[in-house]
Amino acid sequence: MSASLQRRPAKALTLLAAAEAELDRLGVEWRGVRFWKALVDRWTENARAALTAEDAEGAWAEGLGRGFDRLSREALDRAGASD
Repeated sequence: MSASLQRRPAKALTLLAAAEAELDRLGVEWRGVRFWKALVDRWTENARAALTAEDAEGAWAEGLGRGFDRLSREALDRAGASD
């Protein structure tokens, strides 16, 4: 969601897809938490609206393909490089 706030909709969708897939893999049923689902849905819709349908689907597929662990490591590596 922070990537969406930073006006990086493709990155937001990539990270949302990876996070959702990881939660599903772990068996976490987060969709039952209404306020959280509404928040995630809102930011997902905002990010999708900022992109073409093709770009939005590509960003989502990238998140599913690269996975949560890999994207997390890359983010931490970038953060460490800026320290």
